Amino acid sequence: MQTTTVSRTLRSTLIAVSFWCTGTALAGPSPQDLCQAGMNKAAAKYDACIAKAESTADPVKADALRLKCHDKLNASWQKLLDAAAAAGSTCVSTTPPADFADFIDACVESVAATVGGDALPADVATCNDDLGTCGDELGTCGDNLSNN
Repeated sequence: MQTTTVSRTLRSTLIAVSFWCTGTALAGPSPQDLCQAGMNKAAAKYDACIAKAESTADPVKADALRLKCHDKLNASWQKLLDAAAAAGSTCVSTTPPADFADFIDACVESVAATVGGDALPADVATCNDDLGTCGDELGTCGDNLSNN
């Protein structure tokens, strides 16, 4: 009799846990996850938009397209922030869209310059590593100067 009660309790517990786990898995992405995915998508669309503007031979038309790209990015960003806030959440990134735009613009300009004959610049990770090394070496030099 004792085994049957324990067996029923164990079975009930396992069933409850499996429903809880299934419910958690089926709950879908969190508002922060949705915001992050939306920001990635908005940045990718902005990149494509700016690249299209860069490929336009008419400078006046290219400037108009760039402005349109910036407006779309800002509108998308605000919509994502508003959706997260409406869900009682926030977005993980607090970086303003203008900072993302500046970064993407620099990358697109590097591609355009390379297509125009310039050497391809180092990637961002390499630059950040080099900057870190430079900063370390500068600190060592500063320490050496202050010790002399």
